[in-house]
Amino acid sequence: MKEIPLRYVALVIAGQSPAGSEVRDLENGLAFIQGNAEFGAHHPAPRLQCDSPPKSAVSGDILVSVRAPVGALNWCDREIGIGRGVAAIRVISGADSRFIYRCMEALRVDLQSRGTGSTFQAVTVDDLLDFRVPNRSLDEQQRIADFLDDRVARIDQIIAARKTQVASVKQDRAAYLQGEFTAAAVGHGTARLGYLLSNLEQGWSPQADATPAEGGRWGVMRAGSVNGGFFRAGDNKALPEGLEPRTEYEIHGGDILMSRASGSPELIGSVAVVPQDVRPKLLLPDKLYRLTLLPGWSADFVVGMLRAHENRERIRLGISGAEGMANNLPSGVIRGLRVPQLSLRAQGEVVGRLAARQQADRNFEAGTTRSIELLTEYKQSLITAAVTGEFDVTTASTRIPGEQA
Repeated sequence: MKEIPLRYVALVIAGQSPAGSEVRDLENGLAFIQGNAEFGAHHPAPRLQCDSPPKSAVSGDILVSVRAPVGALNWCDREIGIGRGVAAIRVISGADSRFIYRCMEALRVDLQSRGTGSTFQAVTVDDLLDFRVPNRSLDEQQRIADFLDDRVARIDQIIAARKTQVASVKQDRAAYLQGEFTAAAVGHGTARLGYLLSNLEQGWSPQADATPAEGGRWGVMRAGSVNGGFFRAGDNKALPEGLEPRTEYEIHGGDILMSRASGSPELIGSVAVVPQDVRPKLLLPDKLYRLTLLPGWSADFVVGMLRAHENRERIRLGISGAEGMANNLPSGVIRGLRVPQLSLRAQGEVVGRLAARQQADRNFEAGTTRSIELLTEYKQSLITAAVTGEFDVTTASTRIPGEQA
């Protein structure tokens, strides 16, 4: 199919940064965006304003990122100032802006291949103007755009529903954990976690490399290695060559680790059991606590109970009530958490149920995530095939994979 440069059907307005003194937090002035970090799902989500920006876009323009990631797209839904990381494509008479938008989605790799720069990839106005799009009549462009508007919207609805299902599973898991906690406490009561511990310690965080430890080297765990209830051994930083490890902080299978500090309050108190087959030479950092239990207690049971809503709420209140300790979990709060007082055998029964539920949830999440990936790939291939003429949209099937009949 014949192609023509974008310059034949559109104008390109390169963004330009105003003086820093003219930019401030968005209140009631003219919105301003600096780059794709302020792109939303469909339209920009600006955080700043500039009343007299050097360059601006208007409603209906196509906004394209000209810096990494090159080719990210948004629709402009209002007048908005644009900085150097963005360009506006304004389609002129004789072309359908929706069709041009889909062409840029479909052929983004072509645009990215024009990118240059050793620090970050970037494209110029000339690169955009030279970007080639299929040469179709306006009627054909509109038919293709109408077809893709319908199909893409339906695919996006399915993807959104799948994501809602995944979020719902996580909410249901929290309710299930609290239900197990409540049932275990009935008739048995609860004990302070501090009474169950023989030791509570935090580790050591020397200056370490940014990359994970490989080839048998020592590594220091990151605080986020226990997020979500699982221990991720690969989430570590390599200890620099020549620095002696403090071996008393080596992590072992069966250890209980809990996040002490995090940039996100929701992640503070995240807890997990280290698998028995954990690789050697991993060190406890000072942003993680290690909880050592007295005999008679199952690490998996205690961790399950610590993840229940009741204890998560205690952690939340403990953080907010610790003056000068924002986003930092005091050891006293940990010792005050509660655990149902069950026999070791009864603990094992609870652990069995928790493991079965956890595996079912993981299977569902993995399947649903894969479904989202396949739908995303299908959407991209559909857009590409439609704009490049691989099939006739007037006779194409209306069926969407995964859509209810």
